Amino acid sequence: MNFRDFLLKIRGFSTPFVGLSWDISKTEKEIANEVLLFLEDRRALTGLRVNEFGGSAFTFNIEHCIKSILKVRDFLSEALNHVDIHSLVGKCMIELRYACRRFLNEIGPLPFASVGFGYREFNIALLKLCMETKRCIDELSSGYGLELPGELEKFFRWYK
Repeated sequence: MNFRDFLLKIRGFSTPFVGLSWDISKTEKEIANEVLLFLEDRRALTGLRVNEFGGSAFTFNIEHCIKSILKVRDFLSEALNHVDIHSLVGKCMIELRYACRRFLNEIGPLPFASVGFGYREFNIALLKLCMETKRCIDELSSGYGLELPGELEKFFRWYK
């Protein structure tokens, strides 16, 4: 937090013997930064893709990926309680949460084999989610002047 942000949070000043009160709530920029840092750690968004041939460097567990997306959705739902839903960060979080829900609806329940859902379809659904995530991350980073954390910047170069 810079000095200007601190001054904006001051809500009162009293004397004798000095007193100061301030609002300890986070700014939208701080919340947007927390969202970016959380998303950076989600391998489903920044990791490698599932390969139907298996055994290569591109293979990771589908169930782990789904759990990761569920964590993203839970994080966004909780974080929305602390932000104005009409702000840029609020709108982006709602869009990301919707994209996660759409992904989960699209892939359906486990196991995929019982409904004929394969690696290709899974990757297509995940690609759509990643593209929507990139769009929201671009809005947050440009709207609040934030730098992308390392993994997000590296990964999202693929989606330009």
